[in-house]
Amino acid sequence: MRNRTLISTDARRLGIHPKYGMLYTILAIIVFTWMSVAAAFAHESNSTGQSTPKPHKTAVNPQTDEMKQVSSPDFAHIPPMELTVVRVLDDDFTPISDDDLREILATAQHMYHDKFGVNNVTFRDAGVLSIEEFFNTNLMRDPTIYEQKQARRFRIGQTNDFSRHQASIKSFIKNWTVAELQGFFPESERADYATHDDIVRGLEEQMQRKIKEIAGFTANKQPLLRPSKAELRSFLNWLAVLENQQDYDLVLTNAFILYDDMSQPSPHSIFSKCKVGGVSHKNAHRLALGGRVIMGSTFGMDTDIPFFMEREGVRTSRHDRNRVTGAFVIAHELGHAVFKLPDHYNHPPVCLMNNSKELTYREGFDLLTTHPGPCPLCKPWLAARDAFWDAEWAFDQKNWALAEDRYNVVVRTTPKNVDGYYPGYMAYVAYKLSKVYDATKRPDLALSRAETAVKLYRWDDTYVKWRDTLKTRHSPTPPENVVERVGGRP
Repeated sequence: MRNRTLISTDARRLGIHPKYGMLYTILAIIVFTWMSVAAAFAHESNSTGQSTPKPHKTAVNPQTDEMKQVSSPDFAHIPPMELTVVRVLDDDFTPISDDDLREILATAQHMYHDKFGVNNVTFRDAGVLSIEEFFNTNLMRDPTIYEQKQARRFRIGQTNDFSRHQASIKSFIKNWTVAELQGFFPESERADYATHDDIVRGLEEQMQRKIKEIAGFTANKQPLLRPSKAELRSFLNWLAVLENQQDYDLVLTNAFILYDDMSQPSPHSIFSKCKVGGVSHKNAHRLALGGRVIMGSTFGMDTDIPFFMEREGVRTSRHDRNRVTGAFVIAHELGHAVFKLPDHYNHPPVCLMNNSKELTYREGFDLLTTHPGPCPLCKPWLAARDAFWDAEWAFDQKNWALAEDRYNVVVRTTPKNVDGYYPGYMAYVAYKLSKVYDATKRPDLALSRAETAVKLYRWDDTYVKWRDTLKTRHSPTPPENVVERVGGRP
């Protein structure tokens, strides 16, 4: 994705030495969760008698270091996805016309097909809203969602205490290696960022410095972050709106969006001048993308604010803005939402999910168009996702043996770093496996997988109700004479 964050959850303290408590707590919970997932599914993996599929591999030519494709998923059962699109426009910036929209979406479809080999995504235009109308309708629709995000927000002109978020910050940053993250800093300074703690310090300093500078900018001869607009340009407010709205799968905007999430200092967002170009985020109301919604902004391509311009003093043509936004932003966000691909900082130029600091949007677009085809290093994610759609198809066909096999492949092969929340994804798979075991009359396994779903994602009532149904159904019935005695005459 472009300038995006991952969504994490809070963790409880585990009684570790207070100096290191928060960091070790989060790390321990992550490790424990992964181990719990593996342990929960170990029985199926070892007892079903199903063969393990051959892994997708990447071959490297030792003479040239050029990666060659060995195999790629066919996505035979990927579902069609019609996405409802709305334009949300800020009158301070260049609008997005009907013709612009058609060009952006056509380019997005072309790049999506080139990188993933499928044409399952289509778009339906739902019209235009002002940014004020979009926010007024949706920002406070669920006040809890709004309040949760406000607690993480960087406040301009106030003292911002990053220490309150150290556990989540360090857990988030450890999704990448030190070597990957060092690339965001000037080469002459990289030795100063030898650990994840060093990198966290550097990101916090960058974020504070850049937001302070941005607060002094103007748009339409008025302060860019003036009170009447600041709330509409907060990334965390955008996340609340995207999560609360119930009508759209893709929100296309021309707005400037300030990256202001202190709890997850996203390296590419901060080094991309603390602006957000796109995001994939959860939305329980929208099912086309499996409970996700995506947003993309054209601001980065056509702003006249020198600090944010691709090349200072050089305006991007409307045609180029549309093509780059479609291919480099929207197709990228589809890669997150559809295939659960994370951002990558060390993949080859062919990779749609690259978010290298050195790349402008135009440079990234040029690399993608001059290096066609799929990224070989993304294959583990794509193969696991292909298995997921095979499993869903088999489940719908009541082909329980194939569904069981494919769901277990998903468990064994899905990388831990995915778009969204890995335990939540595994909880859904556990729930579906529970349904498979129930359909094939294996009550103990059905209940066990239902318990796993609740353990991994206790916030979904569907899992809790299903678990409780199984408990009631499979609990032994008291003897008849005992039932007669309770609360009545002997």
